[in-house]
Amino acid sequence: MSSSASSVATLNGIHRCRNKKQIIGCIGRNRRTVSSIPPQHMKRSLIIILLMSTVTKIQSFFVQKISQPQKMYAATPAFIGLSGNINYFGNHIFPTSSSSNRMCLFSSSVDENSVSTSKEEQQKEAIVSIDESSSDNRINTTFSPWNKKPALKDGKMSKRQKQNTHRFRQHVNPLSRRYQQPTMLSNEWPKDVFDDLSKPLFLDIGCSKGGFLLDLVSNSNSSAKIMVDKYNYIGLEIRPLVAQYANERLQQDNNDALIGKLNFIGCNANFDLERILARYKEASTSKNIVDIAAIQFPDPHFKTQHHKRRVVTPELIQTLSKYMTPKTGTLFFQSDIKVAFDDMRNKFLEYGGQYFHDQYGDKYVPDNIIGIPTEREVSVIEKNLPVFRAVFKRNDSSFNAK
Repeated sequence: MSSSASSVATLNGIHRCRNKKQIIGCIGRNRRTVSSIPPQHMKRSLIIILLMSTVTKIQSFFVQKISQPQKMYAATPAFIGLSGNINYFGNHIFPTSSSSNRMCLFSSSVDENSVSTSKEEQQKEAIVSIDESSSDNRINTTFSPWNKKPALKDGKMSKRQKQNTHRFRQHVNPLSRRYQQPTMLSNEWPKDVFDDLSKPLFLDIGCSKGGFLLDLVSNSNSSAKIMVDKYNYIGLEIRPLVAQYANERLQQDNNDALIGKLNFIGCNANFDLERILARYKEASTSKNIVDIAAIQFPDPHFKTQHHKRRVVTPELIQTLSKYMTPKTGTLFFQSDIKVAFDDMRNKFLEYGGQYFHDQYGDKYVPDNIIGIPTEREVSVIEKNLPVFRAVFKRNDSSFNAK
């Protein structure tokens, strides 16, 4: 291939790049050819890439800001007379996948009545499923990551899927759009899950693989320091595959005695706990909803910019304050990371001080008040590392929504 042809091929490759990383990779693979490209051509290519990247960001910004139900927004060509076909989804407009529409901006508004019949049909097909038993009757669960099942080929799992069945992510970002979704609850939940709805709840926030609750609820375990038969048990886990694995463990033959007492739910507790507890309160015959809540060894999110991802937030504290049993409600949390533990304790004192009091003051609880260690706790103790614990009690103050 001649040098001019190589230069053209390299420029075409650069034109297809969408970010800085791809550009650097393309130039690195073709470093011999790049030196022969005239500077003005290279400059023009980089300007085009930068321009397309900027337009894409602006386009995404307008998509997020469109929220008026009275108007539909059409794509208006922004550069060199490009066409503007659009797809309708709810109250938002998305550009088609055609490359000719990548540089269209969302600017001009059109009347809703001008939308063609075919577009209305597409919109109806795109209507998502709704959890009709929810309190507001408008809960979208179509894109919930906890409701997705692995794609099967001919009804069977592939070899790679089998190998990855029990390989889980250690960290997820609870603030990402993926996890800001409600989980799917059946229309009959919790009646179809628990045998006795007169019992209050034992709530394990961040239950991981469910080993702690399985050991606690199991009749064969007599080392618990609480009355096991007094409660119904719910384990919440944000990582979809981990929540699925916990439910698989519950469905095993040797756990038949636990069915009707224990339920694992994949969800984001900071997003969905209010709805879950409201559903349980609506169906329960007990005045007490949550008697015990446990937060054990949560993800510490060490980086300063990631502290906002930690599980204990003002919203979570308000929800627990609302549903925990006055006078007797017990909140137990522990961690082997002192910084993460102190952050949890300080947040409960700051945002929940009106409803909770620390039973041990500034001291640490010496032992696990439940009597059953988590898998993480066993590992930490075996290494002779410290575990920091605290117990907060719900006082008799009635909850005041702010």
